[in-house]
Amino acid sequence: MADSRLEELWRKAAMKCSVCILSGVTKSDVIYEISEGADTLEKLKEKLPLCRNNECAAHSPTGRGCKENAEALLEIYAPVWKMMNENKCSCSKK
Repeated sequence: MADSRLEELWRKAAMKCSVCILSGVTKSDVIYEISEGADTLEKLKEKLPLCRNNECAAHSPTGRGCKENAEALLEIYAPVWKMMNENKCSCSKK
């Protein structure tokens, strides 16, 4: 479970904010992959160049690496995306 302060930071962060300071992966990149079905850290790592050993944490002003940042974004956005997909509107189906 992600730190609630970190989740709050990512809720307010702009889409262009870096999740991984070394690879340049942004909040927007992570949210896009969540919308494409990445619902675990492992799936995000398959799609995005996140650090394998969280080495970016040493270079981050917050001391948090892409592992913690991506996990916080998953906690916020993956359940919402799942709920949206489970409740798809069937209005256009005849």
